[in-house]
Amino acid sequence: MFAVANSTPVCVNLVFWQVQQVSLAIVILVSVLLGVIFTGTLVFYQRFKDNIKIHTLENKIRKCEEEKVGFQ
Repeated sequence: MFAVANSTPVCVNLVFWQVQQVSLAIVILVSVLLGVIFTGTLVFYQRFKDNIKIHTLENKIRKCEEEKVGFQ
């Protein structure tokens, strides 16, 4: 149903690239796919940074707990 409702041919113009007579459904699906890939990449990068920060803070906590045991 989606492809039938959006089968109108459109012209896609980017900076140095032009495509004529492409189905609007294809343009929409490719745009969504690129958005998902871009967002997924950003989320993966942020989680990677967060995991590094978590491990750093866990090491600091462990070090502080070892120092605390040494003072008692």
